Amino acid sequence: VPMLVDTGAGVDVLSSSLGSRYVVVTGKYVSLRLSGERVDLPLGTVKSLTSGKVVFDAPHVGIWSGLDTMGVQGLISATAFRNITATFDFRDHNLIIEDAQTFPDRMRGGTRVPLILQDDLGIALGLFARFDFGNGQSGLCEIDTGAQGITIDKTLAHRLGVTLPSGDKVP
Repeated sequence: VPMLVDTGAGVDVLSSSLGSRYVVVTGKYVSLRLSGERVDLPLGTVKSLTSGKVVFDAPHVGIWSGLDTMGVQGLISATAFRNITATFDFRDHNLIIEDAQTFPDRMRGGTRVPLILQDDLGIALGLFARFDFGNGQSGLCEIDTGAQGITIDKTLAHRLGVTLPSGDKVP
């Protein structure tokens, strides 16, 4: 089925129709997103989660009705990559699962950005990195491949001199 890689999803999720067939529900996951949105998901397990020859570790899979009208049957979160070395090659539209031979070559030729992992009870995983905004301003930012654009906290926006869409300066 078509699924999106969404590193900001926190937990792997399937649509209601797919989840009702393949997820053995064992509990519920409740969390607050950075946006303040509350997430309530039936949570369980699936027999396996694979793409090509890659088997993803998916100990917890949620069911989310928000996918039912999106044309996508599931979201693969950062948790799927918890024990896999992977490179997201956005320019060539590839997800490269690295091995002992490919990884050293990629390490020599690339720039690494340290990640900070926020583990939520071994269920969800958030990815963060520190970004420099210039003029001595930096911030810890979520790496969310499913986000639309860039979102900046109001307090940081104020320090950066960002004007809100309404035209008002952030107080």
